[in-house]
Amino acid sequence: MTYFGLLKGKTVLGVVKEWLMDDDGHGQVDVVSTAAPATLPLPTGAATESTLAAMNGKLGALSRTPRSGQQTVAAAGTEVALGASQVYREVTVIANSDNTGNIYIGNDGTDHVSSTTGGKLPAGGFATFHNVDISKIFVDVAVSGEGVSWFGEI
Repeated sequence: MTYFGLLKGKTVLGVVKEWLMDDDGHGQVDVVSTAAPATLPLPTGAATESTLAAMNGKLGALSRTPRSGQQTVAAAGTEVALGASQVYREVTVIANSDNTGNIYIGNDGTDHVSSTTGGKLPAGGFATFHNVDISKIFVDVAVSGEGVSWFGEI
């Protein structure tokens, strides 16, 4: 015979012997014990109301700080990092609208990018990256002196 607890939250209301269905399809239970309610012990490491409240307080303290910048590439064919080392939750890179040539953006795995290894952005085109260190995003240009603007949040 299988027994299971009749619970409300984590409070035991009774021990159920079996679950029965009557002819009308209504459920009935055969309660073996209706002892005074008891609280079940939590498993080791389980979150309690106090630990959840503490975690919520810490998460609420996290802020999303916006940042933005611009990067110009002086000489076509010479990639530059988008910015100084900083991990961003999200960063969007936009090719300047007055560019006359394409922008190449990315990282070929060896901290380089070129017209053959990067994503091609026309003037006004954009790319968004998530959870990335912007010093690992490289920008190259088809026309010297052109570049990108970027914004994101850390």
